[in-house]
Amino acid sequence: MSDNDEKVQQDLGTSEQNNNVVDMLLSKNQHQTLDSDTMILETQKRVWGALKRL
Repeated sequence: MSDNDEKVQQDLGTSEQNNNVVDMLLSKNQHQTLDSDTMILETQKRVWGALKRL
């Protein structure tokens, strides 16, 4: 690998780390845990929202 390629790889890693820190500070979790209660609640929200539009 050339020095240029290594620099690009390092920059990409640093950028990804910065994004992770920002997401952590802003409490933005990219991975959502889904269980049956969460799925039911989300479905109820969607149905209720659709009914309110009618």
